[in-house]
Amino acid sequence: MASFGKRISSARKAKNLSRQRLSELSGVPLGTIITTETERYLPRANTLYSLAKHLDLDIRELIFELEVEGKKRKNGNISLNSNSI
Repeated sequence: MASFGKRISSARKAKNLSRQRLSELSGVPLGTIITTETERYLPRANTLYSLAKHLDLDIRELIFELEVEGKKRKNGNISLNSNSI
């Protein structure tokens, strides 16, 4: 299974969208898209919903993947820098 950020990035690229264009379509700030794709930020529910909607992704699968990423971070399996979240 691809990581959460890679899944968002791959879906965006598959739709031939730039980060800037996805930001315009979804209303999600460009910086949030960048930090989500690079896994420095785990998005809130409203951001997740908007990204899923505009990338034609199943919101349930994204929630599951986000939960897995959150558990990894909580358990210390992913290193975060001090200004990641």
